[in-house]
Amino acid sequence: MIAIRFKERCEGLIKSLRKDYPSLHDSAIIIEIKNLKNSSMFAKKIGERNFKIQVDYRKYKNANDNQILGAFAHELVHFEFYTKWSYFRYMIDFLFYRISKKYVRKMESIVDSIIIKKGYGKALMANREMRRRDMTKEEFARAREIYMFGDDISKKMRDLKYDTKK
Repeated sequence: MIAIRFKERCEGLIKSLRKDYPSLHDSAIIIEIKNLKNSSMFAKKIGERNFKIQVDYRKYKNANDNQILGAFAHELVHFEFYTKWSYFRYMIDFLFYRISKKYVRKMESIVDSIIIKKGYGKALMANREMRRRDMTKEEFARAREIYMFGDDISKKMRDLKYDTKK
């Protein structure tokens, strides 16, 4: 029952984000609650314009809406790329995410910049800080090699001159 309510909450948050992601207007986005080993959330393309986000409830059960919104805003930017890319380009991205930390770092920085431009910088920061609290020092050091956290996000928001409303 708790998982069902959490899934409905997630679906409501996705619905609230859609206005800022017009290229996903006619896409189906499925939320699946699942225990994940190596992440808190995993997003993937399933078909031409359909997507699935797997969410580990255990890692978000104490999260507020803004913290969850930051994660979903991030995943939806990836989906926006996927709708614009050919299948070949999508597969290249899939491959490079597995073999090149430099590529992953660059793509994640681009995604986070887009999130900030859309006005979700504070939500992104809230999500990353929540996730940081759950990480060991070693996990955080590895995550920091790829993702922006706290001061990095604040600096990017200032650099981009975007006032975040969310």
